[in-house]
Amino acid sequence: MTVKETEVARLTADLTVVEASIKNIIESGQSFRKGGSQGFAVEQAKLSELKKERTELRNKLATWGMYDV
Repeated sequence: MTVKETEVARLTADLTVVEASIKNIIESGQSFRKGGSQGFAVEQAKLSELKKERTELRNKLATWGMYDV
């Protein structure tokens, strides 16, 4: 593997994890099954950070020419 292939694979894997985490928070936030409103607030705070991380990962992939921003 080239350096580009290795980096793109790593970034893509990270992006997949972040997007799955965002999806889980959004889905679990729609039902207050765990943690009540306090748990929901914590998850929403994480959501903001995850969205920032997703944007950063997309931007990094775009620099490798692998993602359209």
